[in-house]
Amino acid sequence: MVVGYSINHAPMPYAMLEKLFPQLKLSGVPNRMIVMTSLAAAVLSAIVLAHLNLRARKSQVLGAVFFVVLLIEMWPGMLPANVAGAYPKYVDALAKLPYGVVMDDGAKSDSFRLYDQTITNKPIAFGYISRTPTSVYNADWQLTAAILRGQYPRLCAEFKIRYFTTPASRPLDTTYPVVYRDANTLIYDLKNSPNC
Repeated sequence: MVVGYSINHAPMPYAMLEKLFPQLKLSGVPNRMIVMTSLAAAVLSAIVLAHLNLRARKSQVLGAVFFVVLLIEMWPGMLPANVAGAYPKYVDALAKLPYGVVMDDGAKSDSFRLYDQTITNKPIAFGYISRTPTSVYNADWQLTAAILRGQYPRLCAEFKIRYFTTPASRPLDTTYPVVYRDANTLIYDLKNSPNC
């Protein structure tokens, strides 16, 4: 994040290190990394326990201390409860509108678009999925082409998009009704498109 904007494709040193050492990719996914941490703790525990003579009092005390330390270390902590950040006013307006797919071009970035969706509870175009099949990739290109060409009736008829948000500085060249307007964002309702 730079001055509130997300730069998703900037080359960073860690990405180059991941290419040199593929094992570093584990650290980018905490769920995978905790498995490696637990495995390392299990191996260390096995080594320590293998060298203890549990019949001797000193080894029993050492084993108990080791067990308590390991229990405290592995005990799950509470996640921090952060207050959700501020979001634009148009997001509240979208949440109050009837159900419909949203093309949220009024969001500052893809990350904000996804965050705003958690508030509106409406499906969005161009959401993230872990693996993009060819059919979705092709549909995304068709949708992008339709938006760039201003084919708004096609957005609703073919892609089932009902709401289109855009910055107020870039209004759409269309006659579709604006259902929300503020100083920064416009929301269009494409429901009256032919075949929609």
